[in-house]
Amino acid sequence: IPSFANRAFLTSLASVFLGFAFALTIVPTQTLLQEQTPNELRGRVFGALNFLITLASLVPGLFAATLAEFLGVQTLLVIIAGILFLAAYLSTNSERILRIYHEGKF
Repeated sequence: IPSFANRAFLTSLASVFLGFAFALTIVPTQTLLQEQTPNELRGRVFGALNFLITLASLVPGLFAATLAEFLGVQTLLVIIAGILFLAAYLSTNSERILRIYHEGKF
């Protein structure tokens, strides 16, 4: 692949930014959870949280792997990117979309 070096650099750069964004999301959330959870329940709460995170990530992972086998990795990534762009559009324009929906023009 002639442009592999560029792809590796861009992938590494994207990974750094995604990791930073994840840290900006998870640190305040974990802090809030630790502050609001009573000391005697903290182990149970975080144990249940970690179990639910593992359980919730299992199904999408298996589903994505199965789709990648049938559709190909590149096609699956395009589909996922489309879904993410749609979600970003809907979240940034949600007030306008809801207003149009409630007015009956949707």
